[in-house]
Amino acid sequence: MDTQPLSMDKVVRGRYKITNIVGQGGQCFVYEAEDIEEHKSLILKELRTDPDEPSIHAENIVLFKKEYEILRRLEHRGLPKGYDYFEEEGNHFLLVQDMGGKNLERLLREQNTPFEETVVLDWAIQLADILVYLYNIKPYPVIVRDIKPSNIVVSEDNHISLIDFTVAKEFKGSNKGDTVRIGSRGYAPPEQYDGHTEPRSDIYSLGISLYRLLTGEDPSSIDFHVKPLRKYNQDFSKELEYVLFKATHKSLNKRYKSPEELLRDLNYVKDEFNGIHHSEFVIEDIYPSEKTV
Repeated sequence: MDTQPLSMDKVVRGRYKITNIVGQGGQCFVYEAEDIEEHKSLILKELRTDPDEPSIHAENIVLFKKEYEILRRLEHRGLPKGYDYFEEEGNHFLLVQDMGGKNLERLLREQNTPFEETVVLDWAIQLADILVYLYNIKPYPVIVRDIKPSNIVVSEDNHISLIDFTVAKEFKGSNKGDTVRIGSRGYAPPEQYDGHTEPRSDIYSLGISLYRLLTGEDPSSIDFHVKPLRKYNQDFSKELEYVLFKATHKSLNKRYKSPEELLRDLNYVKDEFNGIHHSEFVIEDIYPSEKTV
């Protein structure tokens, strides 16, 4: 199998010209490309998988096509639109809207210090709104299964987008197990390792991503034992601490039941910052005792 990316300026499908090689992730090469007919920038993904391993090869093609089927239906400002899917010279390609901006993992590393709480809270509200949209798509909700800072980009005007739906799936009921057990270590919840993802799984991954941005802590080292935010810094609000602790609970039954509930509480936290109190926003006693920890 050829493991080299396509050359610069190569044109595929007679109209998409490679302008930059962004990198390689998982089974894909990712490029910036120009649509030379419509004169606009796009993202081109090329699936690279080994045909000498037939079962894995076929599975990767199914996932790649499913990504396109999901993306082409999306109509949300914070999500990329899928434009085209095609095969050429034995390879599979997916053309996706270029959302621009920088990914949050890169920004975190560049500044070498965690982000301010109010900044992350604004991003959290935007991301929760994206999850609400995804989980209300008909006929089936969409589960991303790979939410992490490197798959979240922010524009210069602070607009958040969620990218990379390589392992996304439609949720057709809790009795339907995953055909493949995949995810990013530290960001995937416990049930994902058992092949049973559902909408609350993405809530966990979003919560852990926010935790990473606020503390700088690498979640791959905490083994699902998420410390309350104020164990890191007493200046964090107890309201956001509570929301993230509930979102990242190891037990599915103790997490938020839906992204709507998460978005509601995040907006309550924002109102608290602005001096607006909600009596219905009650911080429950969900923290484990020191002995339990």
